Amino acid sequence: RNTSLVTCWTPRFSCESTAQTRLEAEKRPLCRGFRRMGRLRWSGCLLLVVSLCFHGRLHKQGVWAFRPGGLGRTGSLERLAAQGMRRNAQATGREEETARMETPLKGTTQTTFDAKAFERQFTSAREMAAVLTDEEPPPADLEGTFFKNFPALFEVGNEPCLHPFDADGMVAAVYFQNGTAPRFRSRYVKTVEFEQEQNRTQRLFNNVFGTLRAGPWWCRLFDTELKNVANTNVMFLNGKLFSLWEAGSAYELDPCSLDTFGWASFKRRLEFEAPMSAHPKYDRFTGRLVTFSAEQKSAFKTSLRMLEVADDEAIVAEETIEAGRLVFAHDFAVTENNYVFLVSPIKLDPLPFLLGQKAIGQCLSMDKSTPTEAWVIKRAPPTMDGPGGRGRGETRKADEAVLKIPLDNFFAFHIANAFEDGKGGIVMDIVRMDSFDVMEPAVGGSGEPRPVWEDVDWQKAPRSTLWRYTFSGNKSWKKEPLEAERNGDLPTINPQFSGSEHRYIYHVVQRDEGGNGPGQALQKTDTFSGQKQVGRFSGKIFLTFLFWLTG
Repeated sequence: RNTSLVTCWTPRFSCESTAQTRLEAEKRPLCRGFRRMGRLRWSGCLLLVVSLCFHGRLHKQGVWAFRPGGLGRTGSLERLAAQGMRRNAQATGREEETARMETPLKGTTQTTFDAKAFERQFTSAREMAAVLTDEEPPPADLEGTFFKNFPALFEVGNEPCLHPFDADGMVAAVYFQNGTAPRFRSRYVKTVEFEQEQNRTQRLFNNVFGTLRAGPWWCRLFDTELKNVANTNVMFLNGKLFSLWEAGSAYELDPCSLDTFGWASFKRRLEFEAPMSAHPKYDRFTGRLVTFSAEQKSAFKTSLRMLEVADDEAIVAEETIEAGRLVFAHDFAVTENNYVFLVSPIKLDPLPFLLGQKAIGQCLSMDKSTPTEAWVIKRAPPTMDGPGGRGRGETRKADEAVLKIPLDNFFAFHIANAFEDGKGGIVMDIVRMDSFDVMEPAVGGSGEPRPVWEDVDWQKAPRSTLWRYTFSGNKSWKKEPLEAERNGDLPTINPQFSGSEHRYIYHVVQRDEGGNGPGQALQKTDTFSGQKQVGRFSGKIFLTFLFWLTG
């Protein structure tokens, strides 16, 4: 139940308690070398994961709050940011770190942006284990494990990764116990593709966003396999840790050693390579984990599969929707009675991909003349028909099973939350982008492609701001801005209110109003009063999701 986007907190987790689980998992062989050739399996985009400086204490209510003051007090975000900037200055030995202006990236208006620090994010990480003795001791009542998944390997042999979403994933863990110095461990997720490429020290598989295996285009002719990079999220369920990437299988890891066991079948209900969303939701109404997969059967057909998973990994509710179009679904929302998707008019030109000239993500575009639709689907009934719950859910056509509500034209990667308003309508808070852009690798003077982070022009990046949409069964809708001045993304709420009415939204924003720039500030938005708190970090710190600790 303790799952969140990109990160996962497991209170009172004990390595000893999983010894038997590890022993049983070690008996299951990794599925190596088995591939489904010629099938297009791709469902969307990943979100860049960067560094987050955090420091806090666990309240009796069981949610994480930053020290000093906690998030619920006026000005606490500003104090948090100031503390992070001071610690950054002390670590680098520069007392004026918070005031110095480094080289800004092209197109950004932010005066404290450090371009060199921005590019250092895309340096390959190494596996390690350590005791964090240099850190201030954590609170004595803080016990548990913090897991984090992120892109970490930016080259294979001498071949560079061209897009951060194409980098192989690593899982890091910080173990807190008895107020002592926390222990740290990091390991790469050893997917089938990862191990094959490491054994050959060369790139053998194509990626989604621009990193292709070496050779002329005809060597990649009709090669539709995509590498599972396992770099987006982690999920802790039934004493097991899973690494997620939405276009491929989840992989099970040892929560203690972070060794990779193999792909996860969830009691043999999911086949190898079956995609699973990297943004599962915890349903407070049933206590289940709710997730989905969007499997592209072709450029014009998508199989949308919703799954509800019990604490013991049993899939207890399931439904499949066959859509006669491409459905680009990175995130979704779950209310008490519905699944809700935002389906933008994304088009795929498959020819350059099939001819090996471009990655599949580079073949996507958005039709600016067609509205985005809200797809409302009634939640699946239980499918258990015997011991183990092996019943299969119903498969229906989208035209008969989905309420489609046309909205305006936009694209959204991430959804903060959605809830039913008691009047037959649904309220959804999202980060709304005015166009679709996955950033293509630029071509350097030598004719070779360059990594996207070396040529970011922030003024050309789409506007991405926080909005509230309200729509109902009669297809009426309205929208209102929650934050129109600062670009941002990665919204989250207290998971205790997931699927029901919430008051506060937390998301990463740029430091200054107007223009565009990377996420170097946290914003707390009060949806009742409209008040906002913004905490700005130093020019060397780039943020990811705010996460919650639940006890």
